[in-house]
Amino acid sequence: MKAGSDAVSLFLRQQLLESLESRLLPIRPDYCSSRMADVGCGYGYWLQNFVDMSFPSSQVFGLDGDLARLRDSSARPDASNVICGDARHLPWPTRTFDMVSQFTVFSSVLLSSDREQISREMLRVLKPGGLVIWYDFFAPNLRNRKTRAIGKRELMTLFPGCPIQIQRVTLAPPLARLALRISHRLARTLGTISLLCTHYLALITCPGPTAVL
Repeated sequence: MKAGSDAVSLFLRQQLLESLESRLLPIRPDYCSSRMADVGCGYGYWLQNFVDMSFPSSQVFGLDGDLARLRDSSARPDASNVICGDARHLPWPTRTFDMVSQFTVFSSVLLSSDREQISREMLRVLKPGGLVIWYDFFAPNLRNRKTRAIGKRELMTLFPGCPIQIQRVTLAPPLARLALRISHRLARTLGTISLLCTHYLALITCPGPTAVL
C-alpha cells in the first residue's frame, strides 16, 4: 500500500506529539495553571494539541500573521485568544506566559535580524523559569528555497544565557514515506535513530529563580 502525503504528515505529527509529551511531563506534570502561547499558530493545530494535553483552553493563546488562516476556526479551541499580528512585536505584556512555542516559524524567517527580534520577544513575554518550546528543522529543505535551516549554534545564539535541552526528532519525510509503505513499525523504529532525523525539538528555559530544567 502506497503511503500518501497525508499519512506521512499524520505519522510525523503524532511522533512529534509523543516526543513533546514525554519531554514535558517530567518537568510540568500539571498544566492546569499554565498559560501558554503559540507563535505562528496558523490554523491552530498545536493550540488544540495543547488543550488535549490538559492546558486549559482559556489559557492557550495564539498569534499568526496570516489572517486567512486565522479565519479558519476548525482547529482553534478558543478563537478569542487568537490574534493576527507580527511575531517581532508580540502584543502581550512582559512575563505573561509559562510557556511559549514555535513550530517551524524561524526557518521561514529569512532575515537574521528578524529571527533575533522574535526570540527576544518570546523571552520577554515568558515568566522567569518559563519554557520556550522550539521545533524546527536543521537540515536544509532543498524543495523550498523560501526557508532557512536553523542549526544548533544559531539556536544557542538566539537564546543566549538560556539552558537548552535539544533532541533530534522527525524522521526525514522521504524515509518516512518509504518506511510506511512497508510497515508502521518500521517507520517508528527508524524515527528513533537520531542520524535519520531532520528537526530539533528543544526546551529553552527563560533565566530566572524558578527555572525548571
